Amino acid sequence: MSRIFSLIFTLFFCFSSFVFAQEGDLFAVADVPVNVEDETPTKARNLAINTAHRDAFLILLARLELDAEIAEQVSDEEIFNMVISRHIGEEKLSGNNYSANFNITFGEDFVEQALS
Repeated sequence: MSRIFSLIFTLFFCFSSFVFAQEGDLFAVADVPVNVEDETPTKARNLAINTAHRDAFLILLARLELDAEIAEQVSDEEIFNMVISRHIGEEKLSGNNYSANFNITFGEDFVEQALS
């Protein structure tokens, strides 16, 4: 009886995790390429982060079937505050040029609050 209960609990836990992961995918935007240049390497990296956030936000708006013009009314700081995780891959810095691929996850609650 104990084994059956353990098996049911394990299956329930795995299924719950799978469903949660699928729901979370809507707010996760992967492989956002950015290539920018600015006065200094630090400014180029900061510009790239803001650009990646905004590009990912536009992709998210399209997924949510919302008008892209909404993005014009949202500041970079507001978009930055909606981000709950950011992974930077293939990062390259050459002089004042910065390029990378970003994976950005937005917080559903933060997005809903900002768009309301």
